Amino acid sequence: MKPAIHHGLQRWLKPWRQPAPWLTLILLVITATSQPPRLWFWLALLLFTPPYAILALACAPLPRMLRYRVISGWSRLMLWWLRTLCGVRWKVEGREHLPGTPSVILAKHQSAWETIAFQAIFPPQIWVLKRSLLLIPFFGWALWALKSIAIDRAA
Repeated sequence: MKPAIHHGLQRWLKPWRQPAPWLTLILLVITATSQPPRLWFWLALLLFTPPYAILALACAPLPRMLRYRVISGWSRLMLWWLRTLCGVRWKVEGREHLPGTPSVILAKHQSAWETIAFQAIFPPQIWVLKRSLLLIPFFGWALWALKSIAIDRAA
């Protein structure tokens, strides 16, 4: 059985070869027009994350607060996309109970959304995370630029 390939592009592809990466992106854009909003969000995530990661690396020599503001702009952009494309609405209750002094906030993650939203909800922060997260292209680079505390869980 042949792999499913967009009919208009099938004649350009040999059945034994995978489509080129640029062709895969074109196919993704073509099919995204008929898909639910979450596919548009993933496409936006793929388009905006690499430039922000490069910007995060360029911000490494800047003062911590300026670097934090620039890098946390990515999470604000992703939250805006989630609200605009997917209709995700959220509200923080009890914000007045957040201490004004440095604190430790522990989260039991229910989804990846908290990782993005914490940048907008809480004041500037330092993350304690698994060292392996620093190896993720683009995302890990931004975590490194934020001077996160990486822990080797295998040790």
